[in-house]
Amino acid sequence: MTSKSLFFKLMREDLKRRLWAVCLAFLSFFFVMPVAAAMGLSRISRQVEWWISQGVALDNGLLIETRRYDRIWSLAESVIGMENLVLPLIVGTAAVILGLTGFSWLHSKKKVDFYHSIPVRRELLFAVKYLDGILIVFSMYVLNLILAAGIFAVNGFGIGLTLLPGLFVMALHLVNFILMYTVVLAAVLMTGNFFISILGTIVFYSYVPLLTTLLMGLSYMFFETASISDSYWNRIMLHGSPISYYAYLLAKGTDLELDQYFTILPKLALPLLVAALLMVFCLLLYRLRPSEAAGKAMAFRLSKTPIKILLVVPFTISMGVLFWNIYYSLGWAAFGFLFGLVITHCIIEIIYHFDFRKLFSDAPWMAVCGVLSLAIIGIYRFDVIGYDRYLPQQNRFESAAMYMRNLYDWMECGYPVKEETGGMDWEYLYEYDYVKDNMKVTDYEAVRAIAEDGIANAKKDKEDKFYRAWEYEYAGESEDGYWTNLEMTYRLKNGRTVSRRYTVNVTKLREVLDRIYTTKEYKEGTYPVLSYKSDNIAGLYYQKNHKFREVKADDALRAEILKAYQEELTALTLEERSRETPVAALRFLTIAEREYISQISKQRNPEFTGDFRLDDMRSVNFYPVYPSFTKTMALLEKAGTDVTAMPKVSEIEEIEIIHPNYSFKESGYMESAESEAVGEADFETIKTERITDTNADQATRIKNDSEENRKLMETIMSSVSDRDMSDINGLQTYDPSILVRVFLKGVNDDLPEGEREYNTYTFQYAEVPESVKKLIGFNDSFDDSIHYGLNVEED
Repeated sequence: MTSKSLFFKLMREDLKRRLWAVCLAFLSFFFVMPVAAAMGLSRISRQVEWWISQGVALDNGLLIETRRYDRIWSLAESVIGMENLVLPLIVGTAAVILGLTGFSWLHSKKKVDFYHSIPVRRELLFAVKYLDGILIVFSMYVLNLILAAGIFAVNGFGIGLTLLPGLFVMALHLVNFILMYTVVLAAVLMTGNFFISILGTIVFYSYVPLLTTLLMGLSYMFFETASISDSYWNRIMLHGSPISYYAYLLAKGTDLELDQYFTILPKLALPLLVAALLMVFCLLLYRLRPSEAAGKAMAFRLSKTPIKILLVVPFTISMGVLFWNIYYSLGWAAFGFLFGLVITHCIIEIIYHFDFRKLFSDAPWMAVCGVLSLAIIGIYRFDVIGYDRYLPQQNRFESAAMYMRNLYDWMECGYPVKEETGGMDWEYLYEYDYVKDNMKVTDYEAVRAIAEDGIANAKKDKEDKFYRAWEYEYAGESEDGYWTNLEMTYRLKNGRTVSRRYTVNVTKLREVLDRIYTTKEYKEGTYPVLSYKSDNIAGLYYQKNHKFREVKADDALRAEILKAYQEELTALTLEERSRETPVAALRFLTIAEREYISQISKQRNPEFTGDFRLDDMRSVNFYPVYPSFTKTMALLEKAGTDVTAMPKVSEIEEIEIIHPNYSFKESGYMESAESEAVGEADFETIKTERITDTNADQATRIKNDSEENRKLMETIMSSVSDRDMSDINGLQTYDPSILVRVFLKGVNDDLPEGEREYNTYTFQYAEVPESVKKLIGFNDSFDDSIHYGLNVEED
């Protein structure tokens, strides 16, 4: 009984001495919660009065009451919910201040002698100080939360709707406060000076994220196959600091509604466990801490050298790497290395001894730090661990996912998701994430051949980078062939995944890649449409020339088209990709997508009564139809849709060819043969300046006013393909610098004066007809803009 009475008596006396903290905490939470709630409700009341004066209230006031309720709900989220970002700022600041001041008496010899002379066990004294810091903050938090909930209740918003969610939010802040507070306390207990305690707090909060950033930078600098998708770095940074994890939990919480805050509770188990372990560690430190440590830089002599090494080595490496990346010079890298080593070591020695004369008092350990730093750099530089050479053994290999951006069709995919409120939102499918999760290539020999080529290229790139820094060219810049970056994710039989990034020569690996590309495993891991089921398809649409059109087909015919498309897409080869431009793009609209687009159409126009507007269908989930998809196109024709149709000359008003001004050369202006060609054909030529001063574009306009012009139009239309479709297929050669704009008759009648609608095309395979070359004064020295496809050697 005496022990319990003494405990509470000591707490009460300690709180009296820290009354300033109690008042400051109360005022901070008071203005952030009750005052903010009262001010917000006052604004809502004035808004309601204005609605009433303007006659907004309808249906016996139900509309205005609904609006008022929604406003109060949003206000409650911004006051007592996760959206109140001032609360974590107050909590985090309080953790640092109370952690530093609560045990600051440990830095004074007189105060240490006084407290330790009291006939009270150290454990009891520690518990009093530790718990008072938590009590000061959260007693004031609870008090102001109740006040804020009461204010909402007085205004007709049930107290249960705010108080209970508010307590869940408080639990989040409480757990993270305890964690941050205990970390600060560890810094105080390990040091003997207030200023050093502050530095220690900064180090404890930031050391792991900064060290992880350094190691990640070393990996990307020295390991050519380091994958940007490696998520373990992010996980380490996320869990390596109480601040980063606190921010992570808050970000998760802001996505929740007020009545969903309880779902955040399971995520508090980890920080609570860590805080408990740190608290035990701090108690142990306090028991072992010598009384004479007050006033010294470090409370424990044994901790000096390990802390010095942990600080000097990363900073030394960082400075060496920094100077290398600035100057690409071994000499400058050595200077940065030595500068970082000497400066960091000397500063730490000054802090340890509070004496400038002690700069080199521990020189042998400076040498040790230098050797460790060189060793770590050497491990990365010479790949001692074999990171770039990694290739799983066949008996451990299960499957692989290969994301090759240049082999991917340039399209966007996604799906609608239902929200708790009953509405729907759109979730995009990121290409790499989809491939990584769904592709399972089991052909080990093919995977091995690709990886070995990537490993060989990585070795060459690494040596070139460090021995020829200024003339360095990545593989693919100095060698022939079609090159691409490849993100490889190996799945091992033990459940582990390993990611690597390679640069590979597709031309060299053509046979192996084509073998993989035509497999069902590769295609299903690349195209979500291959997982579609016919009973979930609510409509069929195609895109061409920036326009969406519906394919009129019943359920049975749509199912046939889907099956045929899936078969032909799976059988598509790299050779066909390199020779063909898609004629259109198909979208098999799912039931959920139809519901989502219908919602969008009604939101944009509440008076809309149809299913949905085609203009509200964005260019997502449209998949290319290649000319080799003969079965699919035949079924589309059966449905009355010819996706290969091009405008007839009789439907064209005029054609405009946008092309480089071949009169411009690097050496200056040169007369062009274009004026003569234009004069003979009697065409009108319009010139427009580019943004730059050294080049220009020209627009050559062909009007449908003579038989000669109509023949030229026929030649042009038989040689072009849709520009959007050319962009989809990155494996085909085309020249984006020469565009063909086709203006159709009658389509501009409803447009404002001065505006015209047109379709844009490019010449297939960058092969411009001779008659067009003569017309525009074509100069083949302007070939740097050509996008060379997979058959680059033949083009």
